[in-house]
Amino acid sequence: TLCFGIAAKNLIWGYETISGPRQVGFGIDERVVPERAVQWMTEHHLHGPIYNSHMFGAYLAWAWDGKYIYDGSVTNPEYFLNEYLPFARSQADFDRLVNKYQIQDFLLDRFADSKPILDILTHHPGGKLVFIDDGSLIFSRQP
Repeated sequence: TLCFGIAAKNLIWGYETISGPRQVGFGIDERVVPERAVQWMTEHHLHGPIYNSHMFGAYLAWAWDGKYIYDGSVTNPEYFLNEYLPFARSQADFDRLVNKYQIQDFLLDRFADSKPILDILTHHPGGKLVFIDDGSLIFSRQP
């Protein structure tokens, strides 16, 4: 009875996850999967190097069939801690890593975990918001 009650509650009112509220339905939840952002990036020939929110990596690898991006190094904890997370640590680390990896574009989710890097990008000279939808943002570095 308890399981049926919880299932009914989730079907009617949805449920909460770490990346935000969910509703039961069909198709892709655009607040979680950057489908429109990927279409926009493809139409505008943004293929890399691209910094992307960690939660988007699997979708990007699938959507682009490995053509433009697949970096399994985030499964290496040392790389993840020393080369990925520092992008959002400080302006100096951001600049160092952007130059090291020649990053021009940033595909970010709109959840709280992206706030530190969003703060850097929105105050960085040359950073420009070029796309926004319910779940994602794309910034481009302008010369």
